[in-house]
Amino acid sequence: MFDVLQAFDPPLGHIAEPLILNGLDTNADLMAFKRWPDNERRSFLKDDARLNPFLARQLIVALDYPS
Repeated sequence: MFDVLQAFDPPLGHIAEPLILNGLDTNADLMAFKRWPDNERRSFLKDDARLNPFLARQLIVALDYPS
């Protein structure tokens, strides 16, 4: 999963650890997470992964941006 996070602009590899610790540990997991309802993604990032609001929004925007 680290390679996908590093490919974003800006690179988000530094947030891999809390995601992996909470079960998002493959690229397939991250792509499945991308399809979750917005409120579920935000809740997971805030409450489970404990990302700060800025990093959570960076990841959501990066995932939603058309590739």
